[in-house]
Amino acid sequence: FEIDALGGEMGYAADIATLQSRTLNLGKGAAVHSKRVQADRAEYKKIMTFQVLASVCSLLHYGLIFAWTGLVLNVIGLLRSVLFRNRTEKSDKAYTPMFWIFLLLNIGSGAVTYVNIYSIFAILSSTLKVVYLWNKNPKVIRLLSIPTSALWIIYCISCGSVPGIISELIIVASVIISIYKYHKRRNLYG
Repeated sequence: FEIDALGGEMGYAADIATLQSRTLNLGKGAAVHSKRVQADRAEYKKIMTFQVLASVCSLLHYGLIFAWTGLVLNVIGLLRSVLFRNRTEKSDKAYTPMFWIFLLLNIGSGAVTYVNIYSIFAILSSTLKVVYLWNKNPKVIRLLSIPTSALWIIYCISCGSVPGIISELIIVASVIISIYKYHKRRNLYG
């Protein structure tokens, strides 16, 4: 679950910094297969540092083009990712109020920063993201991330955010690839 918490950034960083990887439990059924990765710690830290810097640049970008809804929702999203990352099975009850708080924060801040009808697309996108990040089913997370990105792309087009459009298109492409790989792996193992 923690790998999905930062929008998959931890997984991407581990993937890039991989020294060696191995699939465990191959002698058993596909349901118990798991991936074990050893990553270069220094490289992983560098990648995660650049990811944080990229998030900060994204925030600055929305501020510079006066896309206040995008800016505020991204700040809330960054905070949400950090808090949701620390969630565990045992702490679910303690974190349940956080789920509702972030839903209300998205809607409330979206209403306060509302500029035009396109702001609603950003609000819906961010609210959907709270729902799918709270979910623990990877299939649901993948499937909900596509409409979330589509809504955000519409918002980015309306405010003229070319970097936002490119970023979301990359996210959609990576989700489609992961869905394809998931189905291919599932057909392979049964």
